[in-house]
Amino acid sequence: MEYLDSHKKIILIGLNPTKEAKMFDAVFCQTGGLWSIIGKSSLRPNGFDDIELSLDEKGKYKNFAGVVFGPKTDLGYADLVPDVFEKKGSNVKVNQQHLLDLEKKLIQTSVERIGLLGKKVTRAYLQIPKNDELSYGDSFPIKIGNRNVVSICLPFPETTPILNSEKVAIYVCLQNKVY
Repeated sequence: MEYLDSHKKIILIGLNPTKEAKMFDAVFCQTGGLWSIIGKSSLRPNGFDDIELSLDEKGKYKNFAGVVFGPKTDLGYADLVPDVFEKKGSNVKVNQQHLLDLEKKLIQTSVERIGLLGKKVTRAYLQIPKNDELSYGDSFPIKIGNRNVVSICLPFPETTPILNSEKVAIYVCLQNKVY
């Protein structure tokens, strides 16, 4: 799933959708980690105060993507590898065509800042070697078309072993437009 259009200014990039995401036509439908972080950070689109986390009839978190990344917000979402439906990130391989395809999509937006969800996504997207040091919150200036854009390595909302308050503080960095 992706939520991209010409007015998206802040775009989160994940690795790939899971089988459940494809089945439920949803992004981050298994837990509320991302929605909680967005609800507590300054990424709240259009004055969103708190996203009330509630379960659907199957005991899964509802899909808030349509509201959070919807057509009335400047917050977007895309997967780096949209054609692989795998739960384990270690089984997902990013190739050059994935990077080129995403680049073409991002050029069509108004992106100013990119949040890269996890170190694997950050390394793959920015082509950072595995041996190079990388920390959550690190920012990297890049070009999308002829625009200067800042990209930030974000902790993955579900599994990164740091406190939720630390994750929120790093996501807030997406509001700071520094080149």
